[in-house]
Amino acid sequence: MAKGLSAIKLERFFEIDQIHRTREHGFKLKKNFSNSGIRHYFFSERVVSRWNSLPPDAVESQSINGFKSQLTKLRRRKMGYFMDS
Repeated sequence: MAKGLSAIKLERFFEIDQIHRTREHGFKLKKNFSNSGIRHYFFSERVVSRWNSLPPDAVESQSINGFKSQLTKLRRRKMGYFMDS
């Protein structure tokens, strides 16, 4: 979605965070805060923290296979990253 490779538009679920950080990737998503416990379980809320914590190598991959390869490397180093908490 971030690279426009999906029929679903990124803006439908997410908002790009406009605060630029120098050592992180440039596709940070804005985290919405809500007092409602229901919203906490929405797909668009559950994935933001994980996406934002991905290394630049993964997010800036030029292809889906490159992205998957970076996720595999991350999984080997940090398996808990892929577990629901």
